[in-house]
Amino acid sequence: NRMINIGRAEGIFYAEMREQLVQMRKELGFRYIRFWSIYDLVTFHTNQFQNAEYNFSRLDRLFDFLCENSFTPFIELGFKPTLLVNITEGEHHFFRSEQKENIFETPEDYENFLCAFARHYCARYGKEEFGRWYFEQWLDPRQVDHHDYSGYWRYFSAAFRALKKGSGKIRLGCGGFSVTEDIYKELLHSWGDTFCTPDFLS
Repeated sequence: NRMINIGRAEGIFYAEMREQLVQMRKELGFRYIRFWSIYDLVTFHTNQFQNAEYNFSRLDRLFDFLCENSFTPFIELGFKPTLLVNITEGEHHFFRSEQKENIFETPEDYENFLCAFARHYCARYGKEEFGRWYFEQWLDPRQVDHHDYSGYWRYFSAAFRALKKGSGKIRLGCGGFSVTEDIYKELLHSWGDTFCTPDFLS
């Protein structure tokens, strides 16, 4: 009863969703709310991430609601596909998903954004509150070249460095994969001494 997954971040803007979350908090006592697609709620004023400016006002409203109701964010940072259709007609099953583009062309761009993110929310809520948040870096198949996971780990390490600058107490985990898959062992062996060590696996 510690965490509930609600999907895309924008769902929290719906009144029905908020009412259900508050009611379920009272009845079940869970603390963490897991969601993804935070980038859809950020305005990027330039494509040059080194000197970019960001408008976090929509995300502010989301996090204000969570904090005001004693929820702790559990944020999936990856660019997960968006489900478009999932229906069954008789024996036929139809499924279609739309791939979300990674807007950060390099790990350095990603790190610059998350540094700004961490600074903003440390200033807004304090380092102590920010340090309670959890983050997860999805294992994006597009960052894996056959059995080479170094592309993924470079993005993970960029996120690790940026978020830990905000607070060393935050938790950043990796994965979002099934432990029954062969990639589980490959991933664990691949991080080695070159990359930052995850705080947890999911």
